[in-house]
Amino acid sequence: MLNPHRYISLLILTILMHCLPALAQSGGDANANALFEAASAGNLAAIKKALDQGISVKAKDKDGVTALMLAASEG
Repeated sequence: MLNPHRYISLLILTILMHCLPALAQSGGDANANALFEAASAGNLAAIKKALDQGISVKAKDKDGVTALMLAASEG
């Protein structure tokens, strides 16, 4: 069963990817670790903080994984 916190973080990231094109710029963001860790943990406050700091929703790790993909896989 999907953890409610992970579901909410997945939902937030999905909405942001579709509704906030300014944040949805692709590219490797060197500071994206905070977003990945927050998405993995389902930490909504940390996700919001990372996005408020300008980390791209579409930032990818070295394997091409986005925070949205990570949040979905951790469910």
